[in-house]
Amino acid sequence: MSSSRKDEKELGIFSLRFFMILLYIVAVAFVPLALRLRIINFVSPVETWHRLASSESVTEVFAQFRLEILVMVTVAIAIAALLLYYYEYEKGSFTNSYVDYPTAFFAFLVILSGLLSPYINIAFWGYYDRAEGSFAYLAYLVIFLVAANLIRFEKDRKIILYAALAAGLLQSGIAISQFFGFDVIQTDFFTRLMVPGEILPYVTDIKFKFAHKAYGTTYNPNYLGGYMAMIFPIIFVKYLYSRTTGKAVFWLAATIIGLAGFFAPTSASGFIAAVAAFLFFFILTRKDFKKYYKKLLVMVAVLVLVFSVSESYSNGAILKKAASVYKRNLDILMPVESKEKETVALPASVMEVVAPDSGQKEIEIRRGSWDDIASGRGYIWKKSLEMAKKNILIGDGLDTFVYNFPHWDPERNHRSYRSVTLIDKPHNTYIQIAVGVGGLGLLVYLYILAIHLKNYLVVFRRRGTEKDSDIIALAIFTGWVAYLVQGLGNDSVLSNAPVFWALFGLSAGYVKESLALIIPSKEAKEKRRKRRKK
Repeated sequence: MSSSRKDEKELGIFSLRFFMILLYIVAVAFVPLALRLRIINFVSPVETWHRLASSESVTEVFAQFRLEILVMVTVAIAIAALLLYYYEYEKGSFTNSYVDYPTAFFAFLVILSGLLSPYINIAFWGYYDRAEGSFAYLAYLVIFLVAANLIRFEKDRKIILYAALAAGLLQSGIAISQFFGFDVIQTDFFTRLMVPGEILPYVTDIKFKFAHKAYGTTYNPNYLGGYMAMIFPIIFVKYLYSRTTGKAVFWLAATIIGLAGFFAPTSASGFIAAVAAFLFFFILTRKDFKKYYKKLLVMVAVLVLVFSVSESYSNGAILKKAASVYKRNLDILMPVESKEKETVALPASVMEVVAPDSGQKEIEIRRGSWDDIASGRGYIWKKSLEMAKKNILIGDGLDTFVYNFPHWDPERNHRSYRSVTLIDKPHNTYIQIAVGVGGLGLLVYLYILAIHLKNYLVVFRRRGTEKDSDIIALAIFTGWVAYLVQGLGNDSVLSNAPVFWALFGLSAGYVKESLALIIPSKEAKEKRRKRRKK
């Protein structure tokens, strides 16, 4: 190869690297913050409740615009990845990662479940106010695989990670403003950003309000709690392992902002996820305790201060939330009756379905004692798993949950879920995958998580935290654990998932390269064997 041609290819690689970094910054920083009013011509496949009925147009702010950006970014990433693959493969420097084949199989199942769904359009594009169908999941998987295989330079990984953390701190700032009663999203400035110019004269007011709770740009406090449960531990680990005074001060300030944003939504699932992730972290890094214990003491003092201020201003909302969760779930830990009876008067519209032509005004409900666990999620989880059993291999299609859930179920708790309330999500990422993609898809997804966990622990035992890249990998891994735990109580959503999959990909790339260094390849073993024989 001539020198000039080689220089051209090196320049091409550099340009593609720069372009790829920009695309990932959009995915991890812009998509979670993006809000834009969209008017959608939504046609429902089911004519029943007003929310499910066909409509000429519906308005949406939190999902459609994000999906548009995500799809465009993913297409650009895929094109750049193909070009990079060409350059890397020709040089002989491209190697597959351990997540490639299971991820490709998972993508196949995502597509197959969408094609076999009775609501194929929604299965691919998603329900209008969630927009997380097969196309969204395929975008996540492309982002994941490209990051795992083609973002190989430590500097590139740092830039993408710091962009995600910067967006997380900005999200914290928005959350703090909402917690203290000043919602910046509902100001005239944000309204002009959210609403297209041609529609703006017709918009009089936009309201997204929760009392003493923050929702950031995710719409739901629980989703914000899940997002911050992923971002805050990453910042915290970076603070604990900061090696200079200047960096320690910087990361301490970032940790304080992140901590306040973490408390703001008062999300129980977020708190539980963070506690689980930190327990895992401290067990994993127990040998490093002497390196960071002083910083940890400072952080404990800050934690007490931030908690006290938050608790005082919210009139005890955080402790009340913890007490409420404990009280609601105490019976699950104690011997209780397996069934409870309840007689409920139901609306005539419900009786027409449950007991038609019976003339009765009430219905006896027999509900399991686990139904009320986790703020009523127990009932949804139970019915969702029953849905998953019907299509154990291939699911009903992602984001079609609202059309398949048994809304007329006689065991429904009408105190928690009124008859006019639609249950449109399972409140659990794993059940969401089981119902949407199928039981086989869930097993493949869990396999991807398990093999990454196993390989990361192998790398951590061999490498520790000596280099900066090791610390970044540990920080991402801690946030990864927190995100997976919060997924037990929250669904995957467009405001959070792209960040998770991108950082997951960076972590898998680090592990792949580290394994290549600490575990000799078959070729290297064979060469050593031949040398010994000689």
